[in-house]
Amino acid sequence: MFFTLSKVLWFIVDPGNLFIIVLTAGALLLWTSKARLGRGLVSLALLGALSVTVFPVGKTMMGMLENRFKRLEPMPENISGIIVLGGVFNQFIAKKRGSAAPNFAPGRFAEFVRLAKLYPDARLVFTGGSGSLSRRMSRRPISRARCSKAGASILRG
Repeated sequence: MFFTLSKVLWFIVDPGNLFIIVLTAGALLLWTSKARLGRGLVSLALLGALSVTVFPVGKTMMGMLENRFKRLEPMPENISGIIVLGGVFNQFIAKKRGSAAPNFAPGRFAEFVRLAKLYPDARLVFTGGSGSLSRRMSRRPISRARCSKAGASILRG
């Protein structure tokens, strides 16, 4: 139940989808007795779109997140585990193509593989899951295959 609810709620509050929902609601209201509310919603959607496209909101937020965790120099001799955030592969496209389909952060996965090779005894954790409501798709086989091709086995610990 939680899985399905989380997917449905994220679909609604995803910023891109929320923008389309507000814009559509506003446009539909323009043709009713609530035209003033419609103009307000269309204006809000326009203001949001302009803010995100004119100002580097996404890059600024990503930079703040990435800069919270500094790279260790020098690297420690031993570490117990490596965690990589999901979202590296699009499992829907990968299933259709029969091979990995990089998504937003292929560099993140490359660093994961590099660290996996550097620390062969470290436990590896690949977070994330399926974006599918049916739960029939998984990123696990894609991740294993890509790691194997890169020369790092994730079948450990």
